[in-house]
Amino acid sequence: MIILGLGLLYFGFAKWKKNSGNAGIYGVIGLASLAVFFAVLLLAVNKKTSTADLMKKSEETRNKAIASIKEMDKPDFGNKEIDNHFTTFQTNLKQYKDAVAQKDTQAIKMKEEEYTKWNEQSVVLMQQLNTAEEKQKMALYLGKLGMEWQEIK
Repeated sequence: MIILGLGLLYFGFAKWKKNSGNAGIYGVIGLASLAVFFAVLLLAVNKKTSTADLMKKSEETRNKAIASIKEMDKPDFGNKEIDNHFTTFQTNLKQYKDAVAQKDTQAIKMKEEEYTKWNEQSVVLMQQLNTAEEKQKMALYLGKLGMEWQEIK
């Protein structure tokens, strides 16, 4: 890149002289251009970000998002079917928690199958919602419920 730059400078200077340009003016323009280039380069280089910094910032952002989802309250859609669906989850969650505490593998497997069916039903119910905002709220709340389920494991 340096050789290419020097070649372009020489080519520009040759054209400048061929068209009866003053060498002093070309030098001033060249030095001003180089000064601007290095100023931009130095300003851009000072903002070094290491991989560790990026990972740390990403982890902080992730933790904030998880915390905001965990603090989320149950949204009210004015739909009895959805309310019953969430109540069913709470019942299954309690039973799953008891099964894990008792280390009952048969009951755990049964509750996990029920949870899978519950998730499938969640998708169907979400599609019944009218607005994108309601669907987003339900998706976030389902994420919260999913985290609660995974914490028991």
